[in-house]
Amino acid sequence: MVPHTAVWLSWPVNDELHWGGAKHTLMREKFAEIAAGISLFETVRINAPGAGP
Repeated sequence: MVPHTAVWLSWPVNDELHWGGAKHTLMREKFAEIAAGISLFETVRINAPGAGP
């Protein structure tokens, strides 16, 4: 069995359908709070989209 080494989270993208407008800012703030909380106990790795071409 491979040991657990980190929690992987995916950064919320700016999807107008789900996180548009004020919800987008709130989602990023809450995501950061969640990641910070988890990081008190274990390593957090974050998937995020690239800058693009």
